[in-house]
Amino acid sequence: MFEKTLTVSSLTVTLRPYTAKRHAQLDALVAEIQAFLSSNPEWGWDDIPQNVKVAFWKRKAEILWEATYPTGFFEALDFEYSLLKDSELHFIMMQVYL
Repeated sequence: MFEKTLTVSSLTVTLRPYTAKRHAQLDALVAEIQAFLSSNPEWGWDDIPQNVKVAFWKRKAEILWEATYPTGFFEALDFEYSLLKDSELHFIMMQVYL
């Protein structure tokens, strides 16, 4: 059975196994993020409202990770959002090995 864990901002999360349904959910979320960025081309990373970033991070984490998130987890200044991208790449690579 697949199980890979990592620590994100002091919380241990388990990566969810690859499924076509999760991949479709992730693709839909990425498309939504791209549409948002395209509709605001003048914005840099710092211009995106924090609540928008938090909402995207939370939805992506719910697709990729199995965990119980404490209140304020995604809003914390030390939230390691780069680990979401690493997890996404790992998730996509799992498809190759199926």
